[in-house]
Amino acid sequence: MLFKITPKQGSSFTLDEYKLYEQLMMAVVDKDREQELKGGDKILGVLANYLCATGFIAKHDLTSSLFVAFKLGYYFAKFLDKQEVIIEEEEKREE
Repeated sequence: MLFKITPKQGSSFTLDEYKLYEQLMMAVVDKDREQELKGGDKILGVLANYLCATGFIAKHDLTSSLFVAFKLGYYFAKFLDKQEVIIEEEEKREE
């Protein structure tokens, strides 16, 4: 699979799926974005519980589940970008 990318400024280029994922992974694990990764295990735990509780896991294969998680990540990032969101620890919420 090839992805032709046309930036708003600059010339077009093409990446295969492996190079694309490599670029995305480098952006996700960037040291400057380390704060974003904190709490990720809790968010994924909630997602896993939700997918099990709704029966999604039982009805879909691994590929479908990964695709849904990938798409949810995209929409979650858009959600965070479009408004100011403060994520609090549960202990802090109870106070």
